[in-house]
Amino acid sequence: MKTHTNIFQQFYNELKSDSTIDSWPLVNSPWPICIILALYLTFVLKLGPKLMKNREPMNIKYLILFYNLMQTMFNSYIFAYQFIKPEIFNYIWNHACHPDNTKSNIVHELHIASWYFAISKIIDLFDTVSKKLIIKL
Repeated sequence: MKTHTNIFQQFYNELKSDSTIDSWPLVNSPWPICIILALYLTFVLKLGPKLMKNREPMNIKYLILFYNLMQTMFNSYIFAYQFIKPEIFNYIWNHACHPDNTKSNIVHELHIASWYFAISKIIDLFDTVSKKLIIKL
């Protein structure tokens, strides 16, 4: 029983709250992400195949090209952001294994970059949705 208590205590200690970050969209609760994923899976596994069953594939080639270009630029910006501010790279190098609990500006910048990366992954779900609209199932 003590082992379970220790595991739960460790898990609780990992779930640190930050009032600044908790005010951002999709961060303060796991439910918005769970709802987005449930809607995505519902469309990809059930609605998409039913919708495209008796239809011709949609011609959204240019929309997909535009989407891929924008995602490439967005992810490149997030990657380049780490090198625009050299102190971020040094911070990551020095604190990767030993997290820093201070409220420094660098930590806030990393949180912003991480949030943008998470948003880009949510937007990436639309890539699969578009493939369902193109491919005749």
